[in-house]
Amino acid sequence: MARRRVTATVRCAKPSCREVAHYEYDSQRERADAERYHQRCPWRCFRHSDEDAVLSPANPERTTTLTAVKVDYGAGPPGLSWRAEGAASGSGLISGPGFKAIASDLPEGARLIVTARIELPEPAVDN
Repeated sequence: MARRRVTATVRCAKPSCREVAHYEYDSQRERADAERYHQRCPWRCFRHSDEDAVLSPANPERTTTLTAVKVDYGAGPPGLSWRAEGAASGSGLISGPGFKAIASDLPEGARLIVTARIELPEPAVDN
C-alpha cells in the first residue's frame, strides 16, 4: 500500500512577516522530525535570513570582496578559488549580471570587488 504524502506550511519567524514555505513529506514521522527541527532552528524567509544584505532605501549599497586563493583538490594540481574573508569554501567561477570571473584566469591574490547599489528616482515636483 502506498503511503500518503504529508504537507506542512511554515511561517517566517520574523514577527509581522507573512511569508510562508510549503514542505512535502513522505510520512507523518518525517513531518514530526521537521517540526522539531523548526522549533530549534526557526525558518526565516529570503528577506529575513540575512537582513543586512537586503538592499533598501535605508541600505542602498553593498560591497563584497572575494580573493583568488590557492586550493588543493587532492588529486591533480592545485587550483584557485574565490573566497570571501573568513570563508571555508568558495568557487572557482563567480558570475552575476554582466560579469563572469574565473579565478584560474587570474593570479593568486587577485581581488574581485562586487558592488550592488540602488538609485531611487527623484521625487516628482508638483507645479
